Amino acid sequence: MFSPAEVTKLLACIFALLSSASCGGETASFTMPSSSMEPTLKFNEEFSARGVENYKPTRSDVIVFEYPEGWFGDAEPDAQALLVKRVIGIGGDHVVCCDSNGRITVNGTPLEESYIVGAPSEYQFNESVPSDHLWVMGDNRAHSADSRAHIGDPAGGFVSVELVRAIAQVD
Repeated sequence: MFSPAEVTKLLACIFALLSSASCGGETASFTMPSSSMEPTLKFNEEFSARGVENYKPTRSDVIVFEYPEGWFGDAEPDAQALLVKRVIGIGGDHVVCCDSNGRITVNGTPLEESYIVGAPSEYQFNESVPSDHLWVMGDNRAHSADSRAHIGDPAGGFVSVELVRAIAQVD
């Protein structure tokens, strides 16, 4: 079987081929490189994703995207490395953890997150999402280095919509 690093490289190679096609909307098969999206996508599970050009953000999309600046710390990421996370907030949103019932709120409205494992977040945050950016989180919150883990990075934990390469087709 493939190691997580090999799976990530394979995923990147497949997506590089998809990205080189000049038309969006094509579907490709991917393998989930970690447990960060369980139970929605399990480690090593194959899933389909539709390539996108000029991504129009929608909350709750599960996206495939390039690493934002600083998400690798001092290490240089593989130029083709990709991540898979769920969109929680889009440009203009105010995302907060947590309300008095322990739920994440977006613009003051609590999220109903039946897809997550465990608590909505172990970390407190209060962030305003810049225009053309996203706040993303894994469904397996305790095992996901997502926007929350990168608040101090150059991109501030946000993902530019320009880095989105595909939308996963999940139930």
